[in-house]
Amino acid sequence: MWWVAGPSPNFKWSEFQVNSAGLPNTMPFPVRITATRLAFALLEPLRRAFGPIRINSGFRSSAVNASIPGASSTSSHMALEPGELGLDVQAYDGSVTNRDLAEWLYNRREQHGYLDQVIVYDDRSHLHVGVRAQPRGVWLAHNEGTYRSWAPG
Repeated sequence: MWWVAGPSPNFKWSEFQVNSAGLPNTMPFPVRITATRLAFALLEPLRRAFGPIRINSGFRSSAVNASIPGASSTSSHMALEPGELGLDVQAYDGSVTNRDLAEWLYNRREQHGYLDQVIVYDDRSHLHVGVRAQPRGVWLAHNEGTYRSWAPG
């Protein structure tokens, strides 16, 4: 019964609630619904395309978010709005970059209309993916504290 252990067959609740601060970080039930949708609609397809996907940072309680240097006080990781959730993900295979994941999503963005914000970090190996009920469809690259529009190519 995978649904007890996680939102989808290949992802566990613990992956969505991981934090290095050692603070309580339990997702409220409405956020679990969003996580389940995100797992089936986005993470499982990414996994089929690229192999295992790791969630570096998923849901964050306000205390966990406050413990992260530079984290926004309105971070989508805190799921402040219904249907909102942010994840930082990466492929386990080192040959697959955050840009590879972003390009794959970008080329299928019409199928993923709930994507609110995708951020490609130039200085990190992860990709930020945010969803929300009223998505903005923002694609950004981040480098040394600066955000700019992003598209493959």
